[in-house]
Amino acid sequence: EVANAMDRGRQPSLRKAYAKVFGASFFWNNVIITVLVTSATTLPYFLSKMLSALSDEDIPRAYEYCGMLTANSAIFTILLHTWSMEGWRQGMDWRTAAIAIVYRKTLRITQSALASTTTGHVVTLCSADVERMAEAGVFLPYVWFGPIQVLVVLFLVWGEIGVSAIVGVGAMLMIAFAQFRSMKYYGSLRRKTADATDERVKTMSEVIAGIRVLKMYTWEKPFSGLVSALRAAEIRYLRKTTMIKGINVTLFIVSVPLCSFLCFLTYTLLGNELTAIKAFTTMAYISSTRVFFGYNFQRSVLNFSELLSVMERIQNFLLLPDIGETLGKRMLTTGTSTPASGERMAAENLALQTDHLTCVWDVTRTIHAVGTNTNKCGVANTDNADGVVVFEDVSITVNDGEMVAVLGPVGKVFSSVAPFAYLCVDARNVLRHIDL
Repeated sequence: EVANAMDRGRQPSLRKAYAKVFGASFFWNNVIITVLVTSATTLPYFLSKMLSALSDEDIPRAYEYCGMLTANSAIFTILLHTWSMEGWRQGMDWRTAAIAIVYRKTLRITQSALASTTTGHVVTLCSADVERMAEAGVFLPYVWFGPIQVLVVLFLVWGEIGVSAIVGVGAMLMIAFAQFRSMKYYGSLRRKTADATDERVKTMSEVIAGIRVLKMYTWEKPFSGLVSALRAAEIRYLRKTTMIKGINVTLFIVSVPLCSFLCFLTYTLLGNELTAIKAFTTMAYISSTRVFFGYNFQRSVLNFSELLSVMERIQNFLLLPDIGETLGKRMLTTGTSTPASGERMAAENLALQTDHLTCVWDVTRTIHAVGTNTNKCGVANTDNADGVVVFEDVSITVNDGEMVAVLGPVGKVFSSVAPFAYLCVDARNVLRHIDL
């Protein structure tokens, strides 16, 4: 995804990367839930046909619809457990992948980029935020399957009570619209809550790390007040998000009775006679949307908002510069073109090799190549250089898998040799001169 984004001149997208990796499995899970929703919606149809056959004393036809109802119920039960398992497993795959890429990024992030983030931010990403991905594996498909089921139920209820179905289903759509309106506000609250949690975890980490100093200077009360203020800000956002969740649960509870009442009221006001079969069948159709559209849909709306916020936070963290990118910006090549790959030194077992190498620590000067020999990474050797010489006339050969110990005075060897050795091993590019 990063390579494609660079070729097309756009920012890398974590959502596109997830779509490429998990798109196929997500598609097949959607096929399963399509059959599941269809089975749940058609259950009241077979039930109404069986009751109609029994009322007409058509026993053979009643047995046929009874068999269809039994088969449909068996399919629904099997697919419900299959979808539940596959959905949670898919969510765990998303969660594990997010933790893995965040962990790999933390191993390569630069010190300057590390200063712009906090340990609490990384902890929140790998704990609370990724849990939203695990839930998304189950609830995300209901974002589009919920409205589709409502349209199918509208068609079926229309066949029972006619135009009166528009009133009840319209009320159901108004409830869905209210849930969608709350999604944007909930998403902003979720981001603010995550930021407040990051700040609290960061402060607590600093307090625990410096607890001896706090005890020494008796700063317990000031820092206790600071932590309490951060926690109060976090709780304030949590209280608002909990209120939104409570409103959505309330809408879920009253949706079926309210829609059924409006349908029956409109049907009787239009001068029609409401029979037991029509009332039972209509309520069964509307109740079939209770779980998939009422509960799961509102959960999917909230989870979808959280998922977008979480993926944005993870993507921003992954876009922080890492060590490889920083070193690549410092590598300068002479000439107008980069040597072909066939010209690079690519010995199978050779990890690092220098021949009479001289280096200086001076950001304003450059070691220019005057010789022709290069090491494996292509760093040109030199016999003459300006500036303060750190080490001179160094020749070394290191193969892959070997351990090399460099001995010398404390504070002089590691700070000079380690950056150069890491640069050679990590860069893997042909260099004609290098700025140290």
